[in-house]
Parts: sequence; structure tokens; C-alpha cells
Amino acid sequence: MDSHRTVADIISSLGISALAREFGHENVSTVSSWKLRGSIPVVHWPRLVEFAAENGVAGISYETLVEARTQAPVPHNLRPIAPAPQYGEDE
Repeated sequence: MDSHRTVADIISSLGISALAREFGHENVSTVSSWKLRGSIPVVHWPRLVEFAAENGVAGISYETLVEARTQAPVPHNLRPIAPAPQYGEDE
């Protein structure tokens, strides 16, 4: 398993246009958004792994997808918010 592959690497190796066609999207914006978010919806993983194998793209497995997903940046709206300082704590 290549643990240094990102979602962007995986999508680029398969081709945005090819993946968009494979998943029935009329334009590439959906697949492009996966690349930008760093997250491919899990529901598409089985077909993506098969698609990679059928097209001779080695190194794309469930393990690769899990590792890539764990490396994805957390969107700013999902990051934990630091607790507000409590006044009087340091007095």
C-alpha cells in the first residue's frame, strides 16, 4: 500500500473526466469537488477500485482509499472550536 497517496493523486491517476463518465456525471464538477475536498464518497469506493483495475491503474485499493481519506484536511466548518477562556481562572 502506498500510504503517501492523497485523494487528489488517486483522482488524477484515474482522470477526472473518466471518473465523471464512469459515475454518470454530465460534467466534471462533482469529481473535481471530491478532489478539492480530499474525500471520495464511500458509496463509490467499490466501483472506483474496480475501475482502477480495469484501466490498469495499480495501487488503488480499499486500504489506499482509507489512508488517503485519513490524510485529507478537515474542512474549516468541521474543525473543533477551542473553548472560550473562562474569566477569572488566572486571577
